[in-house]
Amino acid sequence: MRLNHRKKPTGFTLIEMVGVLAVIAILAAILVPKIFSAIEESRYNNAIASVNGVKAATMNYFAQKGAFTVDAGATKFDNRLISNGDLERPFATRIGNGWECNALLAAAAGVVDGNRFSKLDGTVNVAASGIVIQCKIAGVPGADALELSKRIDGTAMSAANATALDDLGRVIYAAPDAGTGLTDVFVYIAHK
Repeated sequence: MRLNHRKKPTGFTLIEMVGVLAVIAILAAILVPKIFSAIEESRYNNAIASVNGVKAATMNYFAQKGAFTVDAGATKFDNRLISNGDLERPFATRIGNGWECNALLAAAAGVVDGNRFSKLDGTVNVAASGIVIQCKIAGVPGADALELSKRIDGTAMSAANATALDDLGRVIYAAPDAGTGLTDVFVYIAHK
């Protein structure tokens, strides 16, 4: 007598595969927006941390040297901070496409459509005189410039929208270029 032993099929059924794919799709729909939001948040936090790092290094530099001098030639202020041992690497952020930190005469610092660092607290106080330390972030999209201004200066001293001039507080920038949507952002660090 011959027994017919059937092998149990191995693998997954179509219904099991569809169920697993549905679960994966639901998880992806929930997680992907949060991942992109976290990436965007990290860009702003990186820029603020870079500015704060330069600010702390600048205060330490001033405590040691007692004065600021205007940058000459190709030497930028962040490079002076590095050579002095106050800063680990040159100023750079994950926002924009060009970065520099300079020590300039107040008359030339933070020039945006004729505006300078003269409204640091929201009113015209012309506090920035002598030599100003500023960080410049070039090629910043208008929305990023507005968000950076809101995070550093607060909403009250930020532009009304991403296409407007912002000349209040520590962050100033011109209205973004109509063709590219980019602008240069100047961040006030210190003056003496």
